[in-house]
Amino acid sequence: LSRDGLRDVPLVRHPGYDADAFWAPDGKSVVFTSMRSGGLGLWRIRVDDGKPAGPPEVVNANIGRSFPLGLASDGSYYYALRTGMVDVYTAELDPATGQVLGKPLPLSERFIGSNMQPGWSPDGQYVAYISRRRPVGYDAVVIRSLKTGEERDILPKVRFGGSGPLLWFADGNALMVTGYDPKKGGVTYYRLDLNTGDVTVLLASAAGKLTQHPGLSPDGKTIFHGFRDAAATVRTSR
Repeated sequence: LSRDGLRDVPLVRHPGYDADAFWAPDGKSVVFTSMRSGGLGLWRIRVDDGKPAGPPEVVNANIGRSFPLGLASDGSYYYALRTGMVDVYTAELDPATGQVLGKPLPLSERFIGSNMQPGWSPDGQYVAYISRRRPVGYDAVVIRSLKTGEERDILPKVRFGGSGPLLWFADGNALMVTGYDPKKGGVTYYRLDLNTGDVTVLLASAAGKLTQHPGLSPDGKTIFHGFRDAAATVRTSR
């Protein structure tokens, strides 16, 4: 984008995942991350007069599960590497003593290390969880049958946020999911219809007013949540 706002030129046109663009110190190229080589890689494209000067070039084909920290003045690229794994496990408990019986086992064999935020259905027959399908962001809500092991993916058009479990409505046909709007910087609670995949807004945070740690009443008519004023750093509950 030119400084006067009159010219806006795309540098990269590709159907794959491209993100995290940084200018090189000399202003003659832009580096960015991309999955066009399979794993998450680091690429560079030369820029002349605000326009691409040739095709992108690979710098490092696979930098692992990482997120960028920035470019130093000498051109060094700094990034943080995610090495841990997060997953959903189940374990059998002794109801009388509360002791774990046996070794906890992964709930699913798909996308190992990328599954989180499980929530039990009201009848105890299903588990819903979020499965991350890209280096950033959570892409799918998965409904797993404990009886058959069958899994169904739902891809709602929201950017997931929060860290608590998915919350089921009493009829078992919908979930309350937490979304994050990067433009507004706020959290929104949605009702996700498990039959259609449609989402409707239940509660949206005002700018600078952050909600957290939600709970859902048994009748599905009331949301309980923490509340934080980002400016005043005051925390309350509602």
